[in-house]
Amino acid sequence: MLIEMYQEKVGSNPGGKAKVTIFGRELDVYLKYVYGSKLLRQIPFVPHNQPIYEALTLLLARQFGLKVPDFFVLDNHEKHIQFSYGPNIRKSNRNLDSNHPYYFISIIFQETPDIGILEQLVQKEKMYRDFLMIGDIEGRKQNYGLYQVPGNGQTVVYIDLGCSFVDAHEGFIKQRTGITKLIRDQKGFIHEHSKNEFRGVRKYLENLYIISNHHNPSQQQIISLIELIDSIPEQKIPLISTSPKIKLQENRLGYLLSPEEINEIQNLLLMSFASVLKQYGHHPEKAALIIKQEKKTKLNIFKTFNY
Repeated sequence: MLIEMYQEKVGSNPGGKAKVTIFGRELDVYLKYVYGSKLLRQIPFVPHNQPIYEALTLLLARQFGLKVPDFFVLDNHEKHIQFSYGPNIRKSNRNLDSNHPYYFISIIFQETPDIGILEQLVQKEKMYRDFLMIGDIEGRKQNYGLYQVPGNGQTVVYIDLGCSFVDAHEGFIKQRTGITKLIRDQKGFIHEHSKNEFRGVRKYLENLYIISNHHNPSQQQIISLIELIDSIPEQKIPLISTSPKIKLQENRLGYLLSPEEINEIQNLLLMSFASVLKQYGHHPEKAALIIKQEKKTKLNIFKTFNY
C-alpha cells in the first residue's frame, strides 16, 4: 500500500496529511502513530496499540453523541506500507516508520465557518468529554470545528479528540496524573482498597443511564453505563489490513488487546463515570440527562430514547 504524504505533521507525533487509496477510493487523510512509552511500568498500555486506544475513544464518543470524523486503523503487521513524500515535506521529516504495526487514520473534511457559537457548543458538551476523560480541548481550536448537520443546525466536530486512556506527545504515550490516580497510586500500583471500591462503584452504576448527545431526537439513546463498560471486549473498531489485498480484519477489542489492557480500560471508565456523575449530579441542566432506574430491566444500551 502506497501512502503519499503531502503535508507535515500538525502536532508533535509522527505523521501528517496524506493521500491513500482504500477499496479503489482515494482518501484525503491524517495519519499518526507513536513509538515509545513514558508510562509507569505497572500500567499495561503499550505504544504500538495507541491507535487502537484512540479508535476506541472515538467509537465511545460517537455512542455518546459527539461528532468525530470518519476514522480507521491500518494494520501493518505484514509490513506492506510504503511512504512517498511530496515537495512540501522537508528532507528531515521524510523518515516515517513503514514497519510500524498500527497507524491511526482520520478522514479530512471541510469545516463550516464559525458564526460565533463554536465555543458555546464546545462548553455545552463538556460533560460527555469528561465521561471519556478527554482533556486539553477547550481553547485549542485546531482540535475542533463547526459542522453543519443537514436540516438540524450546527454542532461541534472534534478534529482531534485524542485518546481517553493515554496521551500521546512527541511519539511517546504518557498518562495524566488525574487519570492514573483514578485506580493507581503514584508508583503505579493498584490501590489496596480498589477491588472493594470497584465492586461498590459497579453497584452504584448498575441502575444509572445517560441520555446521549445526538441532536436528532430520533437518534438519541439511553445508555446503560455499566453495560457500556462490560461491552468493551466486544466493541469493534474499523481495522483495515495493508497486505497486498486490502481487507477488513478481525476487529474486536477482546482479540486485539490483552486481558490486562481491557481490564485497565474498564476500570478507568468505571471510576471516571462515577466521578463525573458525582460532579454533575447537582447541576440541574446536566442532571436532567442522567436517569436512575431502580429496577433492572432489559434496557439495551443503544435503545432509542423517545420524548
